[in-house]
Amino acid sequence: MKQADERVRVKKEGGRYHHGNLKDALVLAAERAIAKSGNIDLPLRDVAKLAGVSHAAAYRHFDSKAALLAEVAIKGFAALTARLTVASSKGRTPEARFVEVGVGYVSFALESSGAFRVMFDASLKPFTRFPGLSEAAFEALSELHRVLRDGVTAGVFRDDDVDDSVMAAWSTIHGHATLLLDDQLIGPFGVDHDGAVASARLVMRRLVDGLRVR
Repeated sequence: MKQADERVRVKKEGGRYHHGNLKDALVLAAERAIAKSGNIDLPLRDVAKLAGVSHAAAYRHFDSKAALLAEVAIKGFAALTARLTVASSKGRTPEARFVEVGVGYVSFALESSGAFRVMFDASLKPFTRFPGLSEAAFEALSELHRVLRDGVTAGVFRDDDVDDSVMAAWSTIHGHATLLLDDQLIGPFGVDHDGAVASARLVMRRLVDGLRVR
């Protein structure tokens, strides 16, 4: 069977690459390549080839691989923020909203693995090197903070230190998402991608138990 062409096609206008199409195509090509290989160490030249454009054309939008990855991360954090906002709206109680945010986080990590790996890669630190990256990352985390704070206001969650609770919750669910993404839960627990939602709900419910007002 002939393999599908994985290149991202860029539409030309008047013989030239359309500005927005090319930039978005490069970002999409990078995401796809990283999702497939699990490795973010790909040359800009290779990304340009996947996007079906010249190396020189790619450099007109991104002066380095790091700049391209930063754009992937910015778009990824924006998508994650949108995903968590929708997820939290599904719950009818503070506890349910908290659980749904965790499920949304894990689902995003598995469905957008290329972007997710880039978003948290050490090569982009500190985020302040890239305009808009720190803000995009903070916005994604703020949804978890809001859900926890609402639970405190409702008298459901402890009010000792919301920031500490956010740190503990994020560390736990991010670790769970990463373990799932790297297939590290199959051997010891028999949990694969098909069981991701159920396992994420379990993890978040255990966190809820720890956060409840006693």
